[in-house]
Amino acid sequence: MKDGLRKRSLPRDLSGRPYDVSMKSGWSRLLILTLAVATGSAPASAQQFDVTGPILASRRRELRPILDDLCNPKVSRVELLRRLDAFLQGAPTDRRDVEVVLRTEKVLNKMIADEVAKAKVAKPLHPSINEQIDDLIFQLRDTAFVPLYQGDFAPENTMWPDSTEGRLFAIGSRAVPQLIAALKDKSYIRSRCPFMGANTIYPYEPYEVRDVAIYILSSIAHFNLRIGWPKVDDDEESGWTETIDKANAWWSEVQNKGERQLALERIMSGGPDAPDLAYWLIRSHPDEARQTITIGIASATDERIKSKLQKSMKGLKLP
Repeated sequence: MKDGLRKRSLPRDLSGRPYDVSMKSGWSRLLILTLAVATGSAPASAQQFDVTGPILASRRRELRPILDDLCNPKVSRVELLRRLDAFLQGAPTDRRDVEVVLRTEKVLNKMIADEVAKAKVAKPLHPSINEQIDDLIFQLRDTAFVPLYQGDFAPENTMWPDSTEGRLFAIGSRAVPQLIAALKDKSYIRSRCPFMGANTIYPYEPYEVRDVAIYILSSIAHFNLRIGWPKVDDDEESGWTETIDKANAWWSEVQNKGERQLALERIMSGGPDAPDLAYWLIRSHPDEARQTITIGIASATDERIKSKLQKSMKGLKLP
């Protein structure tokens, strides 16, 4: 084992070279492993894909606790890799089990490599604000925060001020560029959606750093920047591309127009972000809220948005 990492024997081709399974797409990995089975060069874990009945049920009962422990801060990532490796070296299992384990190992290996590299860098005695932000974003991989969007968007009410995510939110606009950069970070955090996975073969994968980063950004923006729903959409990566574009477009507008002017324009347009921004305007600029929201109600073409804007006005004091 070197720098906390371990190497595991992979299926090999007829020339004896290992198949590069970990870096391939899902279908490519299945094709490679199927070829390995056909040529007799696959390890025991891949020698039989379509296992059914009691054997399959037993193997999945072995895998489930390992996946659950991805969210257990008391279990190290090196230990998780060891247990996943032992699972692959065990009795034959279904190909979906192999897919899940290979994907999980790839993420964990990357996280461990990042942690080893970070540990080798000396911490500055007086870190700059950007260095503090980078460090807080790195710490998100150990947060147990659940970035759920419920009802009217008011995420700042769900973050503890002394938590990692709460401290990033408190920094505010100065953290935005680095939080947008973190929207590409697929490192696992220590929580998963509590409403998913109870009645499925596998628990849903843990949330990722980017899930928390976009939640904090949405809190700073006062409206939802997330495109799609985490861990639910079939084409989640496409949603992330759109999310990054939306976050960059919002930040560019903020820099050009300012937060207040941007909010006023979006509310008056009656667009999808208007209701969330209306609640912020009522809290921060109540003297401008009534007229602005009234214009937004008249402009809205979606009855649901119109209804939410009307509901938001209940928070205004009568003149």
